[in-house]
Amino acid sequence: MTEELDVFTTKDRHLNSHRVARSEQLMTFVRSIAAELEAYEVFLGLRARARKPGDQRVFERQVECLVCEALLSDLVHPCGWVAVTRSKQILGHASRYYSSVMGRALPYIMDRLASPEIGLLEVVPGMVNPFGGVNSRTTYRATDGLLARAAELNLTYADFGRDDDEEVVILKAEKQRGQSARIPYADDERTNALRAEVQTINAWLVGADIELAEDFPSVDASDRKMTRSFNNGSFGHGGRVNGGFWQGMTKPQRRSILIDGCETVTLDYRQMGPSIHYGLAGIPFNGDAYAVPGYERHRSGIKQVFGAMTHAARKFNRLDDLDMSSLPAGVKLTEVCRDIERHHAPIADRFYCRSGMEAMRTESDIIVAVMLELRQRGIVGLPIHDAVLVSEDQADQAEEVMLAMFTQHTGNTVAVSREC
Repeated sequence: MTEELDVFTTKDRHLNSHRVARSEQLMTFVRSIAAELEAYEVFLGLRARARKPGDQRVFERQVECLVCEALLSDLVHPCGWVAVTRSKQILGHASRYYSSVMGRALPYIMDRLASPEIGLLEVVPGMVNPFGGVNSRTTYRATDGLLARAAELNLTYADFGRDDDEEVVILKAEKQRGQSARIPYADDERTNALRAEVQTINAWLVGADIELAEDFPSVDASDRKMTRSFNNGSFGHGGRVNGGFWQGMTKPQRRSILIDGCETVTLDYRQMGPSIHYGLAGIPFNGDAYAVPGYERHRSGIKQVFGAMTHAARKFNRLDDLDMSSLPAGVKLTEVCRDIERHHAPIADRFYCRSGMEAMRTESDIIVAVMLELRQRGIVGLPIHDAVLVSEDQADQAEEVMLAMFTQHTGNTVAVSREC
C-alpha cells in the first residue's frame, strides 16, 4: 500500500508534518495559541476530560505545525496557501514519512483554529471529483488576525525548523499520471547505511559558514536538509540527493552564495551519463558522446534523445517533451535513434532497458561519495544533481575529489567543467 492514496493537484506548498518552531519566541507564541484553543474547548464543553499525556503531546505538535506552516508560507509568498490531506486512509496510520502530526485529530484541530471564535486559519475544503480523475486537496493559510498577532515577533526563516526525525531516505513507486507516491519499506543494513550517509552530510552542512551576498525573499539559507529519493520501488534506481535552499535557486542567484566568506564556483561533471554507461560496461570512453555524425548542429537534441533511450523500456517513435526544432528539419525520431545506436554501438544493449535509472543510482552514489570526502577534507560542498558548488579557493581540491570518486565508482574517466 502506498503512503499517498488520494489523488490531487495543487501548486501550493505541502504541509511538512516535521515543521517546528526553532526559536524560543515562536515556540512561546505557539504555546499561547494551544492554550487558547484548550480554553475554547473547555468553554464550549467540547471535551469532557483532559487529554492523556501522549495525546496532549500530539495536540501541541499539531497546533505548532499548522501555525508554523501557515506563518512560513506567508513569509515565502505573502497570502500563500498550504495543501494538507484530510484523508482517513492517510491520517492516523503509522508512516516513516510523517510525524505524529498526521493523526486523525488533525482536521479537528485545523477546523478549531479556523473557527470564528479563534479565527487564526482560513481553510478551503478539498473536493472529490465526481467524474473520477484528479481531486483537489484541502488548503489553508494564515488569517489577517494571525499575521497581526505574529507581526511583533518580526519572524524570519531562522525562527522555523524541521525536527530530526524527518526521513531522509525516500522510496517512490513508479509514476502514475505524472505523480510518484512515496511507499513504505523495511530497514536493513543497506538503508541504514544510506540514511547514515545523508545524516552525516546534513550535520556537516548545518554548521557550515554559508550565506547569501544578496537577499532573496523566498530563499531560506538555513534550509540545508537533504534527502535521497529512489525510484520505481527500487533502491537500485535513482537515489539523487535533493533539498537544500541552493537547489531551488536559479544559476544567476547561486552566484550570490558565499562559503566561508568566499565567492563560489560550480563544478559540473561533463557528459556524466554516457561516461557512466560506458564505465559500467567496462569500456573506456572519451570524446563527445553527443557529436553524432550528421547532427553536429543539433547536440542538445541528441543529448535529450540519448537520455530518453537509456530511460525507456522499449523503442519509441515520439517524445512528448522533445522540441523537434532541436533536430534536423523533417527527420524522423526513429531515424535519430538508429543513428545514435550506430554511433554508440559498444553500449547499444543499454538502450531501451531502463538502464538510465541504474546509471542515475551510480551518479548519486558518486555525488554522495564526493560530499563525504569533501567533508573529510574540511571542504564545504553543495550538491546540485551531477554538480557541486564550492568556494573558489577550494575548487582545485574539490575537482580532484570529483575525478577520483568517478573513477573509483565506474572505472572510467570524465571531465569536470567550472562555472563561476
